[in-house]
Amino acid sequence: MIDKSIREIVRRCRPHMWAAAALFFACYLADVVLITCVAYALTTIIYPQQPVLWVIAPILLVVAVRCALRMLSLSQCSKVSSMVELELSERITEKLTRLSWTRVAERREREFVWCARKGATCIGDLLGNVVPVAVGTLGLVIVILIGGLYLGWRMPATLLAFVVAVVALSGAAYFLVKRELREKGLIEAGDDSGAYFDLVVKEADLLRDYRVGEDFAGLAAERNSRDSDETLMGERRRRYPLLATLITSAVGLVTIVYTTAFDASFASANIVHATSMILYTCYGLLRVSIMAFKSGEVAEAEEAALLMADLLSLRVPDENGSLATVAGDHLSTNRLAYSYDGEKFVLKSVTIDVPAVGLTAVVGVEGSGKSTLAGVLAGHLRDYRGNVLLGGKQLRDVLRTSRLRYITYVGIDSELLSSTVRENLLMGDPAATEGEMWSVLSAVGLDSECRRRGGLDFELVAGGTNVSRSERLRLALARAVLHNTPIIIIDGLMDEINPVDQRKAMLALRGIARFKAVVVLTRYPVQAQFAKVVYLLSEGAIIASGSHEELMASYEPYRSACEQQERLLALEPPQSEAVDGAEHDAAGDQDPDATNVLVMPHPEGVVRTGEPRWGEGVEGHE
Repeated sequence: MIDKSIREIVRRCRPHMWAAAALFFACYLADVVLITCVAYALTTIIYPQQPVLWVIAPILLVVAVRCALRMLSLSQCSKVSSMVELELSERITEKLTRLSWTRVAERREREFVWCARKGATCIGDLLGNVVPVAVGTLGLVIVILIGGLYLGWRMPATLLAFVVAVVALSGAAYFLVKRELREKGLIEAGDDSGAYFDLVVKEADLLRDYRVGEDFAGLAAERNSRDSDETLMGERRRRYPLLATLITSAVGLVTIVYTTAFDASFASANIVHATSMILYTCYGLLRVSIMAFKSGEVAEAEEAALLMADLLSLRVPDENGSLATVAGDHLSTNRLAYSYDGEKFVLKSVTIDVPAVGLTAVVGVEGSGKSTLAGVLAGHLRDYRGNVLLGGKQLRDVLRTSRLRYITYVGIDSELLSSTVRENLLMGDPAATEGEMWSVLSAVGLDSECRRRGGLDFELVAGGTNVSRSERLRLALARAVLHNTPIIIIDGLMDEINPVDQRKAMLALRGIARFKAVVVLTRYPVQAQFAKVVYLLSEGAIIASGSHEELMASYEPYRSACEQQERLLALEPPQSEAVDGAEHDAAGDQDPDATNVLVMPHPEGVVRTGEPRWGEGVEGHE
């Protein structure tokens, strides 16, 4: 049912899974005892030979025990599901991390993400809920069979009724499972034209390029609509099994009652037997029907397990490159060109030199190629033309491990853990001391805010919603600084920080740049005043370079943009510290283009962000 490699991964969860199954079985046994007590109670009411009250005490006791067992079984199931999901998510994430520098990860990243989230959840539900319930149900069916045969030997008519009920029960289970799997097969094979038609009508604009007769399964896979298959046929999957359950239940009940009524003896024992058999059969049918409804979950978990096993079996290529870095190596490019599709070039003959010590700024409008240049300089994009040299060695030939120890990249999409500030910083340097952590937090202006909220043990919630966007980005910057590599590349991160904190962070980077190389890629020329060397990037090409003072004196568009930005920033009200939760500082969460305004004026006048500017960028790639 589940691939062997996946079973090996979750091996340590097996004892907990069997414990959950045992608890479910015990819970179902309590139900059987409760059914027997109810049968005796009904018999006592019909044939009042003994007081009814004597049955009430056992019923209350069994109900109490049953509730306790139910709570324990649900708790154990939740534990198993969480363990399996965590184990599989960690394993698939680790695999993606090891493959992150390869083309395979780029092509199959969406599958990795689906497996780490939905796929791991499906398998966790299967092993934590479906399997324990199925094992408990199987044990219940065996107990009912044994009990039915025992009672049948004492009363032949009841035996006949029980056999008929078992046949009806087996037929119902077979019908339900077959129907459920058939509905699943209809979705996967694309035989249901009605569902296909509904999807096409609902999303006609998105699907207009597809052939009308295209296979539904292929369409669903291409549209990545893994979740839609659970809703397209949901009504049918609920309606038909429910109808089958009602019909077979009625047949079983009528058969038992009819056969028992013609029994020669109407002693109270026979009535108890008959009543118990009716209730046993109904309860067993109910449990098997519930399991039939879960066949869709089983099929989905099997699909997730197959995909996950395929991804985990991918071979990690040998590390690219063979050269190591040497202390003092500096970064430079010579006639660098880069194209994503081999035709349209995002970078064109870019030549820059990054000093081994100092702050270097690359200024360009949105779409000018800054992020592509940052990706090349960081070693993420290797299929470039021209030269990207690190200490005279081609960057693509440098060992990946050496490159990662030498170059740190941080951008606006840098993620934070849903954990404490301390653990997020330790990602940059696992051996960092508290003093070093407070030092980098102070450098980016987060020390006072962090102390106010509880220090390094302040917990970041999922998505970082209890801190402002400016604080999240500055914490990512602090982590990059703590990584302490000779070169730090900052791609667009400073553009998303509010103006006051932005200036503090740039001053901190200028101080850090006294000991290492810092490259800041930004839309805003006012940030370049802190840089030792400034390069202006337009349409993927360097159009001017020099110090900030030289460009202010010799390049009119650059000077005008800086002056406009400085005037507008002077009109900005002082930014207050961010507060907890949703009360973030206003500048931290709004579009920076609304406050930091101008990127670079057009020769014919000032142009706002989002309008055509000097050197319109290459569409589709920043």
